[in-house]
Amino acid sequence: MKRFYYKVLIFLVIFGLSACNQPSQVIVPQDRSYKVKSPKEEYQAIGDAIAKHNLDNADKGYLSLRNDYMDSPLLATAMLSLAQAHLLEDEYLLANFYYEEFLKSFAIGEWTEYIQFLQVKTLFLKIKDINKEPKRIEKALNIARQFNSYYQNSRYAPLVKSMIVRLEMAQYIVDMNMAKFYKHIGKKRASEIYINRVKKYSYKYDEINF
Repeated sequence: MKRFYYKVLIFLVIFGLSACNQPSQVIVPQDRSYKVKSPKEEYQAIGDAIAKHNLDNADKGYLSLRNDYMDSPLLATAMLSLAQAHLLEDEYLLANFYYEEFLKSFAIGEWTEYIQFLQVKTLFLKIKDINKEPKRIEKALNIARQFNSYYQNSRYAPLVKSMIVRLEMAQYIVDMNMAKFYKHIGKKRASEIYINRVKKYSYKYDEINF
């Protein structure tokens, strides 16, 4: 876990430095072997790095493409490809970084809806252990409900509603377990707080188990 956050930190530092003003003159080797890649070559390098599961080089390739060819239409596809690649590696923070980059630069109309759906999906997939991640469940549930409220007729609505149901069930289980735990250790007031939360759910409330 420490290695992952260190990787994220290094990436963000590199990204920040790359945003600074570039030198007015490019320093090239004396043998003139330096060659500026075309947008297509930069994009191909990113794809090759992703195919080889070398996301560090893929991220560096994205920074080069972004800095050298800010207006290239290939940049949008690169962002989505990198987001998916990081998602498959369970690197959700970096995946969401590329989604945010896309929203800032390219998202209009249906693209905005699509990327925001992917962000909901990313938050949902990020949850691995419901008993250890109550805050993450709550955050994912709030974002999913916001999407469902804003895009009521979305083509992604059935999927988001399915996520909402599963997140609500996860939150129900967490609250039930907390109510039982506090009652077991004699914390009646704390137990009652969670019991009251449980009673608000549409799911069956089984008081016999307490």
